[in-house]
Amino acid sequence: TLLVGNSELKITSRWQWDEEHTIWSRNDRIENQGTGPQVLTRCLARFSLAPQHYTHVTQSGSWSHENQTHANLFHSSRLSLASQGGRTIQGASPYLFTTAESLNRSLAFHLVPCGDWAIHVDQTRTASDERTPYAVVEMGYSDQFLRLRLAPGEGIDAAQPVLSSVPF
Repeated sequence: TLLVGNSELKITSRWQWDEEHTIWSRNDRIENQGTGPQVLTRCLARFSLAPQHYTHVTQSGSWSHENQTHANLFHSSRLSLASQGGRTIQGASPYLFTTAESLNRSLAFHLVPCGDWAIHVDQTRTASDERTPYAVVEMGYSDQFLRLRLAPGEGIDAAQPVLSSVPF
């Protein structure tokens, strides 16, 4: 449990391990502990990965073209996946497979959506080592139009990220 910046929002994060399926899941709850309303404009779980060259595999979809797989190899850029108009897999699927060049396994990110969702990958080079980028994955409620008002004492459960290691 922690407070968000200088706000009176409290985040409680609970991780669960499913031994049988080798899956981590994370459940976050955000509560307004203040005396006035708070407005959420971002609600994304964040995962920082070690400096490495990564390939990101995504899926897109539309009517009659479901589950189209794409490998995205880039050395420094930003990739965003999001639902369109409240449709869970219109435009993109809430899956991301991230593989380091040196490994034969991927870290699979899946978001259990509840409403509009987004997954952002920011792969940036550091000033100390221009050759090797690091990656940050953020996933949760879409931050494009999010303006969620929480009254004092009110809370919300965040969209649930699920992670697993899979062969690549």
